[in-house]
Amino acid sequence: MTQSYSNAATNSNQKAVSNQKDTAQTSTCYLTVCTRIDGKPAGKTYTLANGEVTKEVAGHSGRYTALRHRVASLSELSTLLASLTPAQTLIYGHCVECGDLPYQILPDKTLRERLNVGKRQLGVHHINGKTTIGRFKENFTSGGLLFVDRDRQPSMPAQLETASDDDFFAQLERLVPGISSAERLAYSSSSSRVLLPDGLPAFNGTPSRHYWLRLATDIDQDSIRLALTVAAGAADLMFTATDKHGKKRLNRTVLDLSVYSTEREIFDSPPAVNAPLQCAKGDYQISNLGGGSVIIEPAWAGAIQSHAKRTKTTITRSGAGSFTGRVDNVLTLQTELETANGIITVKQWLDSGQQKTRIQSPFRIESKSFAAFIDRTEIGCFVFDSGTNETYFLEKEAPADDFKTCFESLASVSVLSTITDSAP
Repeated sequence: MTQSYSNAATNSNQKAVSNQKDTAQTSTCYLTVCTRIDGKPAGKTYTLANGEVTKEVAGHSGRYTALRHRVASLSELSTLLASLTPAQTLIYGHCVECGDLPYQILPDKTLRERLNVGKRQLGVHHINGKTTIGRFKENFTSGGLLFVDRDRQPSMPAQLETASDDDFFAQLERLVPGISSAERLAYSSSSSRVLLPDGLPAFNGTPSRHYWLRLATDIDQDSIRLALTVAAGAADLMFTATDKHGKKRLNRTVLDLSVYSTEREIFDSPPAVNAPLQCAKGDYQISNLGGGSVIIEPAWAGAIQSHAKRTKTTITRSGAGSFTGRVDNVLTLQTELETANGIITVKQWLDSGQQKTRIQSPFRIESKSFAAFIDRTEIGCFVFDSGTNETYFLEKEAPADDFKTCFESLASVSVLSTITDSAP
């Protein structure tokens, strides 16, 4: 294990973590290590055939032997990660009821069959003398750690690409002030550990990176996902990607927001490789040693209000906690569009016969990133701003259910209890 002691430069945001240093060094965090009962690889398996490296995820039974692990420091966490085998994976949270004794995790369908019931069964069960649970969100409690998955994507706008760890965390300051100076454990993804027979990396390019930090406050992972999603939308760190078929548009940002769920499996074990491929040892680096833990605010009213003000979008919260929005800006034939080839109106763009065109957002004058585009529909056209996930329709207001929002379905009434029913 390699330790890096380079501390980030002092700045005004550092206060957000500096008063948490003592807590960060003494409090205990938890993770759950899961071992596949059938002994097969939990993650990907890499094979070299005909000069090409392929990866495959074996059929997954979802059956694990699980054990909670206490980690009092990021150094202890690095030791735990280094001990994992290809048949193991992690669960972000831990089951309080199971404590520190081994137990088994079964898929929902299998658990219902064993218990001879028709509905999902939460809580702890005893099957053939074994403590057993299902991998349900309700069965797990957050373990006091923040996982950051930096996944480089081909569709990421150039202005959001960063090279070094420090550059990436400087960018994350827009989401969580003080995060760049907090103590963190970093390491490369499993694919970067796959080596060719000559010892060279099997995959070219800059590998994805994973990071672990400590949380200063007791906040569940769903709340973290909501907080970071709202902040990313307000800080212009959102962009739109497409699925592998090039059709469905997906909301993305500079870090993977899907990992924030207490029952989430995180594949930080070494990859399985078939000879003659080799697997390198994990490269673990601790930066900002003693830098303290991270504060994730439980309510982001300010970010939502800022988002609404800058985009002229009225955001309201339903009784169930979901968000909808109404775009007050209206796209007209006279709206001017800034393209790479100059400024034209919407009418001129329609008359020119052009197809999907990258533009500056016409409704965010401070945007300089060309993070929007105009595209055609059967009856006209629309502008989509990937920086804020808003769609603007030609000569009419967008109805609430057309609000392309990262807030929807991620909201939590309890987390956002300080937010008024309608943002100003």
